[in-house]
Amino acid sequence: MKTWSGILCGLCILLFKPTYAASKSTSSGDRFFYKKTFDLGLSSGAINDKSYTEIDLGLNLYFNPNFDFRNAIFSRFGSGVESIVGLDSSARGIYFAEVDGFGFTSFLGPGVRIPSKGNVTPFLEAGLVLKAPGIGFGIGAKSLANSWVSSFPNDTQIFIILAGGGEL
Repeated sequence: MKTWSGILCGLCILLFKPTYAASKSTSSGDRFFYKKTFDLGLSSGAINDKSYTEIDLGLNLYFNPNFDFRNAIFSRFGSGVESIVGLDSSARGIYFAEVDGFGFTSFLGPGVRIPSKGNVTPFLEAGLVLKAPGIGFGIGAKSLANSWVSSFPNDTQIFIILAGGGEL
């Protein structure tokens, strides 16, 4: 199928305290942000029968335990696809529940992708992470609304999340 949504399966390794583990105190010492974290992601997938790999480095700024503003620089490259770099910015509503280190987190929010080549593209992302002490595993999706700004088909990326670590 020539114009199908690309599926992006990947691994998101959170180097520092993951987004699902919002602590109950303002331990960062920052007067404005509740907490700051960052993450590194590595993904691969295909769109229009062409495979690609995407790497991203994200900074998460929490205004409170239930709202995260995320900025991530990314690089997409692959066989038969044009390499691009850019910035993904999103505002995520977050719901989490935790008892004795076990729990889950869900997130949902709109965002915008600003690539080095092509059009600025809006997206919507959502995910669910199951948490055990020191580690989390989840799944998420990001739907890029390419058809709103160009003749390219929409691109839905599915990603897997593996998380654990500390805080900035």
